[in-house]
Amino acid sequence: MLAQARETLPPLGAGRMAARPELDGFRALLCTPLHAGDPVLLQTRRGALVQDRLPGLTTAARSFPSGSPDISRP
Repeated sequence: MLAQARETLPPLGAGRMAARPELDGFRALLCTPLHAGDPVLLQTRRGALVQDRLPGLTTAARSFPSGSPDISRP
């Protein structure tokens, strides 16, 4: 998640965006709950939990389906 300065952008595929400007300078990982009722977590690159600072994003993430596919099974 650490930004790096570049002189040029990577080539773009048809209909795809390979890069976008980060205008607000805020980067974080959004961790959705594995089970209904578990908390939504928003973590900065340095590890600070900041979900209380972005309640709209946290609320929106709660509408995502709970759980994830079991990728350990063939």
